[in-house]
Amino acid sequence: SPDGNYAFVTHLVAMFTLPATTLEGGWIHTNNFGVIDIKGQKLLNDFSLDIPLMGSANPWGISFTSDSKILCVAHSGSNELSVVDYQQMMALAKSDVPYAHELNALYTLRQKVLVKGKAPRAVAIIGSTAYTAGYFEDNLELFNLSLSACSAAGTISLGPAKPLTARRKGEFHFFDASI
Repeated sequence: SPDGNYAFVTHLVAMFTLPATTLEGGWIHTNNFGVIDIKGQKLLNDFSLDIPLMGSANPWGISFTSDSKILCVAHSGSNELSVVDYQQMMALAKSDVPYAHELNALYTLRQKVLVKGKAPRAVAIIGSTAYTAGYFEDNLELFNLSLSACSAAGTISLGPAKPLTARRKGEFHFFDASI
């Protein structure tokens, strides 16, 4: 976190104790991030990034605005960027309610923005601009951040496009949640 008091980690939560009778609603697994209290050395809370009928596949990179207003998570599998109201999320995190399996906990606190690049795994924020880097792309994507509305702001080329080898194509399809 910008103040150094909390660490954040993206992860998946497997639902191996539930019978897999449906795919919706997190019955197989959910895509989450954990909030860790560094001083207290404990998990403060855990949040699902999914909503009941739509997952947010493979959360990867996580970053914050320096003013502690916005938290961003890059979703490598669903090619999205989650933009979360950091202050409101932290108020929930500090409550006694566990949110790991609450698919609507962040619903009103988050926007999801489509990323054109494939498999965004890294996200960095400078000022009010987020930069994502896709694992299968040769450019950075820029996003204007706001708690009311986020928008794509352009791309920065990192050089000529490299063709995907058969191995990388297989890897791309394996991680692509849109298939």
